[in-house]
Amino acid sequence: MSRRVRVALPALVPALIALVLVVGGAAASPGVEAPAGVTAAAAVAWPPSTGLLVGEVMTGGGSASDEFVELYNAGPTTADLAGLEVVYVTSTGGTITRKATWAASTPVEPGRHALLANVSGTFASGADATYSGGLSATGGTIVLRAVGGAPIDALGWGDATNAFVEGTAALPPPAGSSVERLPGGLLGNASDTNDNRTDTHLEAAPSPQGLAAGPVPVPSPTPEPTMTPTVGPEPTAEPTPSPTPDPTANPTSSPSPEPTIRPTPEPTFAPTPEPTPEPTTAPTPDPTPAPDPVVSIADARLAPDGTVVTVSGTLTTPLGALEAGRGAFVQDAAAGIALYLSTADWPALPVGQAVVVTGTTDDRYGQRTLRLADAAAIADAGAGSPVLPLDMSTGGAGEPLESRLVGVAGVIVGGPDTLTDGFAVDLDDGSGALRVIAGVTSGIVPADLPRGATVTLIGVLGQRDASGTGSDGYRLILRDPSDLVRRPDPTPTPTVEPTATPSPAPTGTPEPTITPTPTPSPTATPTLTPSAEISIAAARSLPTDTHVRVRGVVTVEPGRVVDDRTLAIQDAGGGIFVRLDGGRRGLALTRGETIVVEGRIGARYGALEIRLDDTDPLDRLGPAALPAPLLVPLAGLGESTEGLLVRVSGSVIDVDVSGAGTTTIVLEDASGRGRAFALAGAGRLPDDIRRGVSLEATGVAGQRATGRDRLDGYRVWIRDAADVRRAGPSATAAVTASPTPEPTGAPGTAAIMSIRDALASPGTPVTIAGTVIVPAGLLDADGRRVVIADAGGGVLARLVEGDPAPAVGDQVRVTGVVGAYYGAPQLAADAPVELLGRVGDPVPYRVTRAPLAEGLEWRLVVASGRIVELHRYGESWRAELELPGGERLPIVGLSRAGIPATTLAEGRTSTVIGIVRRPYPTASDRRFALVPRGTRDLAVGPAVGGKASPGTGSGAAVSGGRGGSPATGADAGTLPIDVELGDLAGNAGRVVRVGGLVVAVDGLMLTLDDGSVSAVVRLPEAADTLAADLRRGEAVNAVGRVVPLGDGWQVVVASPADVWRAASLAAVPGVSSTLTPSASSALATPAPGAGGGPGSGDGPLMAGLAAMAVAGGIAATAGAVTTARRRRIERLFSGRVAERLAELTPSTHEPRSTA
Repeated sequence: MSRRVRVALPALVPALIALVLVVGGAAASPGVEAPAGVTAAAAVAWPPSTGLLVGEVMTGGGSASDEFVELYNAGPTTADLAGLEVVYVTSTGGTITRKATWAASTPVEPGRHALLANVSGTFASGADATYSGGLSATGGTIVLRAVGGAPIDALGWGDATNAFVEGTAALPPPAGSSVERLPGGLLGNASDTNDNRTDTHLEAAPSPQGLAAGPVPVPSPTPEPTMTPTVGPEPTAEPTPSPTPDPTANPTSSPSPEPTIRPTPEPTFAPTPEPTPEPTTAPTPDPTPAPDPVVSIADARLAPDGTVVTVSGTLTTPLGALEAGRGAFVQDAAAGIALYLSTADWPALPVGQAVVVTGTTDDRYGQRTLRLADAAAIADAGAGSPVLPLDMSTGGAGEPLESRLVGVAGVIVGGPDTLTDGFAVDLDDGSGALRVIAGVTSGIVPADLPRGATVTLIGVLGQRDASGTGSDGYRLILRDPSDLVRRPDPTPTPTVEPTATPSPAPTGTPEPTITPTPTPSPTATPTLTPSAEISIAAARSLPTDTHVRVRGVVTVEPGRVVDDRTLAIQDAGGGIFVRLDGGRRGLALTRGETIVVEGRIGARYGALEIRLDDTDPLDRLGPAALPAPLLVPLAGLGESTEGLLVRVSGSVIDVDVSGAGTTTIVLEDASGRGRAFALAGAGRLPDDIRRGVSLEATGVAGQRATGRDRLDGYRVWIRDAADVRRAGPSATAAVTASPTPEPTGAPGTAAIMSIRDALASPGTPVTIAGTVIVPAGLLDADGRRVVIADAGGGVLARLVEGDPAPAVGDQVRVTGVVGAYYGAPQLAADAPVELLGRVGDPVPYRVTRAPLAEGLEWRLVVASGRIVELHRYGESWRAELELPGGERLPIVGLSRAGIPATTLAEGRTSTVIGIVRRPYPTASDRRFALVPRGTRDLAVGPAVGGKASPGTGSGAAVSGGRGGSPATGADAGTLPIDVELGDLAGNAGRVVRVGGLVVAVDGLMLTLDDGSVSAVVRLPEAADTLAADLRRGEAVNAVGRVVPLGDGWQVVVASPADVWRAASLAAVPGVSSTLTPSASSALATPAPGAGGGPGSGDGPLMAGLAAMAVAGGIAATAGAVTTARRRRIERLFSGRVAERLAELTPSTHEPRSTA
């Protein structure tokens, strides 16, 4: 170290944290550790903020990425975010990460919020800005400040002890909850005493708000014109000519009276207006000038969360009878809704009273709710209209009846179960069990509802979904003993007579009949027995793990939704997903086929499904008409549409294709935004899907919720290319599987049918259209056979002799007769192939299990695993690929594919693309095999769990060394280019190799720093084990495709084989003289004494230099495949070290205690 640097050290000790944190200026980079020994200051230097504040922070929900940060403007004037930044400080202050900054003007009006969210979480779609990397649930601080300047406000929680915590840190929020600044909710977030614990509370049901949301609290118009003195006399001055327009328009009309009426009860002009006007004016104007017009409860239920609405209706429960005194229900002629008042100080209003209620729409455990700001939000409107209960079956509970008064009859089959504020039993009329709740205030006791009793009950249908399915948790809420009528048991059993004798006796008599009466309880079991076929709607209402038997029409076959074991069926009343057992994976079911399935009700990612095990039957009954799709707005996708065939339309906001080939289309219509997904198995979608076009998408409505109790993630699963079309006036109402995008054939040409349908018509002339995926000459010696695939299947096609063979990627139309070729289906063309255009090689369908199903025959697939056996037969070879689950998949290398046997090596990871081919009739191994078409279909990684076979090292045709190997996964065969993380923008869409130090791990999102900049590398799901094992400071290399991420860029890795740990740092050329083997540990664990105290000045600075040396060295290790590039990186590294040192002297960071 130079003498100049040593002399400067003592003066720099208070600001050493700025060395590798780079929080000054616009260069804030995440993830570099600070020296040990830094402790939090006792108090903060900035005053409480009266303007912009950090209003709310959520650190995780269903997944760790479900995070958001709200900024709140508590001031009286508009604040601008331009020139400000939001940074996240780890608990001890060791790392500061910029989460957002604003260069352009971004005004935030008084009472409004700005929302930041994790780009990988559920709140990203509604956020005003997004960030990558996570927030610690155990402790940390969010700081709002001018870029590189002093803080404006900070909010710390949990075990945070950094210098930015105001006073005592707030309590750490549990998953799904948030730290919210008081007073909270509809009252805003304006409390700031510079003590985070005092200023906040934990909000159990966060409702994030952004710039698009309204101000809270709703601002009262200020009486600027100083007309306050005339407000009081205004009602008595009606005859006066001057204010005549005011009183006559007083209820609603002109804008001028509204500002003057609302301020009357406000305390702003207390000395004069408050005593006089309040008694006379408040009762009259308050209900009239409500901020929003009264809407129907049905409309309120459809309003987006966070919308302030006013409804009128009749109370159907006592106020405060539910939710520990905080809940109630109101209903009008068409719908009902729950009310929630957190303070529980309800006015004294009885059941049956008409009320006018203003609140904010929300969901509480799946139940549509109005949150009231205070007791004044509900007003007495006189006697209410009578509310009559609707008849309902116990299995018919659902969204249309939620919050309405209903009546049911059945047998008590379960319970009583003790609850915090009452008890619960289960009622069943044979259609499925329904939970019944009797609160402590109802006056109903367990003896009134004994097991086996036949009862008729009246109550309000509520919901408290804790299953994550979004459709569970419906419950009947009883109000008082008059809601219960005991009836004789209708079941003809020997115990009927004794049970009927007491008739509707209250409590005493039923007790002796509890013992014999369990015999009637099996009256509910016929619906649960495998032989009793029920409707899909009834099955959806049953608890999870219930065994059911249903009949339905297949609306989407396996491989098009979720995975190759999932399909969907629909009957006249509902739809549901079906998950096959592993032995029936990829079963070749036909869209429009009627089947009967038995299995158990389950829920995956919130979507209900019937799960079959290997003993459950699946009966195929033949073809039937597909149901017509239900036209729904994007905001209408939810529990009521789940499992149904639907059609949505809107403007394309975004299109993204993942490394696994899944296409995500974000659409927007007048109701809001929604998503449509197409797995790789759906085939190639039209090329004209791009931002701004109007699109119509048909598919099955599903859900992939972000966590339990989350009613989100609703989507449309697109089945194939025919499901997507540019919206226009000639949209058809029917959905067909036949792809007819090219009607330009010769006159008289037969109608095109899907390959799947053609295979079901052997011996009959058929016409198909599809993409060539295997070239002529690979599968035969005469060069007349190609493989053609569409979205639903593939077939071997024999061309007419002399007909020029189409190339891979050509879209063609072929007419012929389906026959067989060595037992495999083949279409023998009887006319020359018609070329329709060129679409390129389709995305292969990824397989993760073996054996391959017959339904995948002649399909293009991709698989990744480890080569465990390799046998060479001259120019051909055969290998066994061990998949992640341990199953083995045969890989066959044909001599005509030109793949050298030396390409593969036992023990190496490999990704293989190819077609699925059945074995020859005489082969002893009857498994379907994967046949690669050429060298570009195969990529080989390093050895796993042992050395590769001798003689097959980096000299193989496709190098096993990571330094020069092509990408695997969806980018198989593509040679990557080496780039620095700072150069990602210039390589958008390209396959690149990057490297750097791990500075953050958030699930499958890695943040790497290579000395030039930090960037995100997104790993595939199959790499979750590696991601969990990575630690900060480790050197990692990755190969993937550069795609956008918010305002920046990320590298998306397609296969676990494309990410690996780099070599030892001590061996990095040009760095070993500076960086000792132990220096790398200084990044994650500073050496003892590396604090900022006198006499130990070398420690922190050397730790910082070591960290930067590691970053520069890893950039060299990770990407330096040539000497010239290594030298260029070393020069860049040296320059960055000098820049960092120069930044130390003028540091303006707050001093921190080093005691």
